[in-house]
Amino acid sequence: MKYLLSCGRNWGALNKFTSRPQKNVHEKYRGIRLSAIVFFISIITISCATTQSRYVMLGQAYPSRGEECNIDIFRTGNPSKKFIQISRLDVHLEKSFFAALDFDNALPDLKRQACLSGADGVVDIQERSSEIGETRVYHVTATGIKYQE
Repeated sequence: MKYLLSCGRNWGALNKFTSRPQKNVHEKYRGIRLSAIVFFISIITISCATTQSRYVMLGQAYPSRGEECNIDIFRTGNPSKKFIQISRLDVHLEKSFFAALDFDNALPDLKRQACLSGADGVVDIQERSSEIGETRVYHVTATGIKYQE
């Protein structure tokens, strides 16, 4: 049962249950399309990069040195000073869309975890990288050290 409005505008047929004009199909789904677009853009933006970092004490706990302390980084070899190993440090990075990952991307988080564990330096740095589809994965494992006086 259709009725046409004679108000000067043709709104289409009236809904037989509510006596209100039915929306044009394009108007009806405009909000849904906009919501879907915003949702997919949000997912793509959020899923582009992931960073996880942590430390595990190897024995006695030491006080944190704050997140922005000075840390000696030894990519190869060991320091000339005597030291003890105090923590294991892990930094895990993932990025999508073929973005390159390397040690420079992991270094700030590695230093932060070393500082939080109370370490003075970082040795035994091991790097691993892989790809899963368009996602690149980069993982750094190292050992936090404390200098002995």
